[in-house]
Amino acid sequence: MVIKTMSEDLYRTLEPIRNTKIDDFIEEPLLAKPDNRISEIIGLLKENNAYQVFIKYNDKIVSLNIRDILEYKNVHTAKPSMVGKVIPALKKGDTLAKAAGLLGHYRLRALPVVEDGIIGQINSNYIIKHLNSIDLNIKASSLMTPNPIMIRGEEKAAGAKNIMVKNRIDHLPVVEDKKALAIVTSSHLVEILVPPERPGMMTPKRKGLMGNLNFEVKGIADKDVVTVDISDSIRHVVDVIMDRGSSYTLVTLSEEVQGIITVRDLVGLMQEMVKDEIPAYIVGLPEDPVEAELAKSKFLSTLQLLRKSHPDILEARCRIKVKDVTGERRRYEVDIHVITPKENVTYTDVGWDLANTFDNVSNALKRHLDKSAEKYKKGKGSIRYAGEEQYKAE
Repeated sequence: MVIKTMSEDLYRTLEPIRNTKIDDFIEEPLLAKPDNRISEIIGLLKENNAYQVFIKYNDKIVSLNIRDILEYKNVHTAKPSMVGKVIPALKKGDTLAKAAGLLGHYRLRALPVVEDGIIGQINSNYIIKHLNSIDLNIKASSLMTPNPIMIRGEEKAAGAKNIMVKNRIDHLPVVEDKKALAIVTSSHLVEILVPPERPGMMTPKRKGLMGNLNFEVKGIADKDVVTVDISDSIRHVVDVIMDRGSSYTLVTLSEEVQGIITVRDLVGLMQEMVKDEIPAYIVGLPEDPVEAELAKSKFLSTLQLLRKSHPDILEARCRIKVKDVTGERRRYEVDIHVITPKENVTYTDVGWDLANTFDNVSNALKRHLDKSAEKYKKGKGSIRYAGEEQYKAE
């Protein structure tokens, strides 16, 4: 997702939704058992038009979604608890802001709600539906991910799978001359690799393809593509996604694909904004309040440091993700994305010490921006070729 700007006014406009308690949004949870076969779970997902299920495993809750299944190598013999991921839960009284933050951080579409067991779930669609109660003065072009990865219809489905796994995406437009002919999703591929338990849930065409992906991707792609115009409002985007029961919409201009907006992007509008002189956003704050405050403080310090020598920074975003857990220790991945008039830059670092990890990313960003500014002053840089770059902090 790329949000070009989020003004203070827009942030305040969304405040009532952000602070709303989740209690009125709770729906029946979709649950599976630890001993269910993966094929049974796929059937359950298809039957309920769902993307993920929850599994109570010992004292933890495991989320198992379509992309988890697509990414796992030995999925035919694996237990669901091995394929899925342990996730946190919500409780009554939590806010939609917290739900949106966790959904974005863990790349989920639903979260369990617990009270002496799983009593329900919060679904992304229930959150974005309420965006229509507010007049959002932003266009689709401001929220879309521009220039999405696309594939030609004659390319193999195996190639589509590799693209999805490598880039952690669920939607792949099938195009010809940038015009969308169809869309292939992770669900389409999973149903071929691991057919649902009940054969009647598959079309005859798909039955003939079962078990391998050595065929042209257009053979399983959905030709009923969901689209909006690049000038459409976010309110219209929400209407289209909800009316079509979709998890995405392509953004087009004269039928050519310009970008894509997913449900996750819309939920991201609820993310917490760190108060600063420039638009700054942070996603994935640690649950520990001390570490959460440390992360906020470090992010603001990084921005203040960068702005001293680079006052032209337009926007900054920070994402924090837990990579590993050993006992009570957590290994964090921190990436900070900075937008300037000349370029978009992202630096990433991983470490057990959250403060040091932020410092590494901050120092790496400053070195890069200093070098970039000097190069531009000498006339060696050109906005024409400035793009989005991603680095690891060194």
